[in-house]
Amino acid sequence: KKEETIMKLMKKLATLMLAVCLLVPCFSILTHAADGKIMFTDPSTKTGETVEIKGVVERTSGNFGKMEITMSYDTSMLQFQSGNNVTETSAGTLTYSYDATPVNNPRVEFVMKFMALKEGNTTLKITNAAIKNVSGTVLNYTKGSSAIKIAKGTNVPTVTPSTTTDVVVEVNGEEYKIANGVPQNEIPEGY
Repeated sequence: KKEETIMKLMKKLATLMLAVCLLVPCFSILTHAADGKIMFTDPSTKTGETVEIKGVVERTSGNFGKMEITMSYDTSMLQFQSGNNVTETSAGTLTYSYDATPVNNPRVEFVMKFMALKEGNTTLKITNAAIKNVSGTVLNYTKGSSAIKIAKGTNVPTVTPSTTTDVVVEVNGEEYKIANGVPQNEIPEGY
């Protein structure tokens, strides 16, 4: 009878240890789970056309605080034109900034527009993402990228430097000269 009691106690202890071993990895997974994700559309376009890439930042819960997302792209394939809250910090590097009064919105969207320069496939990648919640805590985000497919189009832009200071751009067979400067009196107010 003593051996039987010891055996039951050993079984209970073994069951308890097994349960603890199974729960420990679950706690590890929960602590490393992402607070959200950053995604982009994967557009297709043709050379000479404007292509739009939509970025989406989704939060699993709570509100956004500040965010700054740095992205890179190939300047031989794409030429940045514009983006809401997106600035070109250097050639091939863009930064999206968001700092607003928190709203009960688990999703923030932004759009970037590029001119497709060359036929082929290229990628817009995230190089850094600093996203915080409203209390300033840095959040852990899954980072996506955008795969852009560029087919050959009819309006192929070509850029030919004519001198060290003049650049000539040909669009649809017409040449345009890019000015190095604009006289102050010709600049519209507010620019």
